[in-house]
Amino acid sequence: MSKPGSSRQQVIVFLVLTFAFSSVFYCMCWYTQQLRGAEGKYAIGLKWCVAFAAMLTLKLNCRKLSDLG
Repeated sequence: MSKPGSSRQQVIVFLVLTFAFSSVFYCMCWYTQQLRGAEGKYAIGLKWCVAFAAMLTLKLNCRKLSDLG
């Protein structure tokens, strides 16, 4: 197994992933000119982007999901 990155590196990875995931939903909001587009599903997608970025950051650093708690 690879060694986990430093805390600073993990935070940077998390922020980049959050930006990458959420940019899709921000583009859709911008295109439709409303956050409530698709009956509020864009806003729900934005909320889940943070969770997916956190889980992927843990996976990339060989850490368990229980480490978040």
